[in-house]
Parts: sequence; C-alpha cells; structure tokens
Amino acid sequence: MVTKTSVRVLAGAFFLLSSAILTASTSVSAAAAVKTYKDSANHYYFQYPASWNLDTKLSDITSLASSMGVKAGAEVNPADNAAYFAVLVKPAATSKSTMRSEVTALVKEGVTLTGPMKYKDNSANYGGNALAGGANVKFDAKHAGYVAIQAYVHRGETYYILTSELTKPQISSTEHNLLNQVEGSYTSS
Repeated sequence: MVTKTSVRVLAGAFFLLSSAILTASTSVSAAAAVKTYKDSANHYYFQYPASWNLDTKLSDITSLASSMGVKAGAEVNPADNAAYFAVLVKPAATSKSTMRSEVTALVKEGVTLTGPMKYKDNSANYGGNALAGGANVKFDAKHAGYVAIQAYVHRGETYYILTSELTKPQISSTEHNLLNQVEGSYTSS
C-alpha cells in the first residue's frame, strides 16, 4: 500500500495525457455517496466520493507550495491512496515560464521520473496563461504511476490542478473512473 505521503508527493496531475477537460460537467457516480468541496474565496468547487479523504491543510498537500506562493488548497484521495486529486491556488498571476518551472517542480516532488516530462500549452483554451505537464514516475521500489498538473491563470490567481494514479500496482477500474469523475466535476468561476 502506498502511504498518503508518497501519493501526495506525486503531486502532479493526470490532466495532461488523460485529455480530461477541467470544466466538464460529469458528476461523481450516482452509485457512490457524494460530497462537494467548495472554496468560495478562490471560486472553485469539485465533487468527490464521500468515502474519500479530504484535507485542506496546505502543508499536508505539498511542502513545495509555500515556496511557490501558494496560499490555499484542497486534496482528496481514496483510503488505499491509489488515486489523488488536489487543487492549489496562488493569489497572483503566473507567467508561462514560471508556470512551467513550478509545474515541473511539483511533478518531480518526492518521486523519480521514469520518462520525460511532457507539456502542452493550453492558453488558447483558457484565454490566458495555461499549461499542462506530466510524467511517468516511480514512488518507491514497489509503486509507480503517472502524475500531471493542469495550471491556468483566472481572476488574477494561478490554479494548479494536481492528479495522479498508480499504474504499479494498477489502480482499480472503479477508482480510475471515480478519479476521472472528480476531475470532470471540477469547476472554477
């Protein structure tokens, strides 16, 4: 079993290669009890399975965040830590070059890359600075996965959407689908 810390440090984000769209309106499975996390101060919310763990303590999410100027965040993950979703908010707009270095640092935090970092400029889709980045990673000798981050500037703030999931051992299809639904429920206004 992966520890919460090892999944947390994969703080990456599954968005890049999964081609999920931030503003999709898919709701978390009707079969699962659902909760909604809403951050009114930072204008975003998402739905997640009620059985998943929610943490809003920034230092639990990532130790790197404060050095980047991140001031708020929330994370959710199932008890087995095979999947992870988090939102970090930096109360300042970030240039694309700074965004790229911060995305890289967050993906690499506490893991070993097993493949190249891949990036995609999503600025045209968001009407401003937006970048996706991710990589295959190794957490420890027994656990590997994919981590990615979708970063974008909105309302003068920079949002980092972090997701990850295990590929070794393989995440269950149920948890994979739930993670996709959590991602799809994310909305910022």
